[in-house]
Amino acid sequence: MPDVEFYDQDSDARVAPTAHKSSTFVKLLMQYKIAKDEKTANYILLGVSVVFLVISAIIFFW
Repeated sequence: MPDVEFYDQDSDARVAPTAHKSSTFVKLLMQYKIAKDEKTANYILLGVSVVFLVISAIIFFW
């Protein structure tokens, strides 16, 4: 088995880095001036998701 060699045809193809795209919810929070920047909007969305996770766990285990 040590004599087996593989040729990866995609190894020569390089993908150019794409621009960073913000999610729709981040843009929405920034549009309504709830968040000043993308980092703050991400923290807000993380907090909202944790709140919904806790609420769903309470409902599920009630």
